[in-house]
Amino acid sequence: MRDLSLGGFSVESDEPLPPGVHIVRIHEGERWSVTVTAESRHRQSSDLEDGRVRHVMGFEYADQSPDTQQTLRILYERLAADEPA
Repeated sequence: MRDLSLGGFSVESDEPLPPGVHIVRIHEGERWSVTVTAESRHRQSSDLEDGRVRHVMGFEYADQSPDTQQTLRILYERLAADEPA
């Protein structure tokens, strides 16, 4: 995972993920995890100097219910608290 926000996230990979809706488990070690449904919204591919291709894909959370938003808010706050200053 490259980026995480209350509205979605992005991932970077050697292989592109197919477009559409995905069920994704976001976790941090053994401390916590959450499963979300997210829809791919964009993909950008870049050629690296060594000949490989990297794909950055952006996802928006498909479930915007109050319960899911609360869970994501807690997750986001925990991650922010763990960030080095």
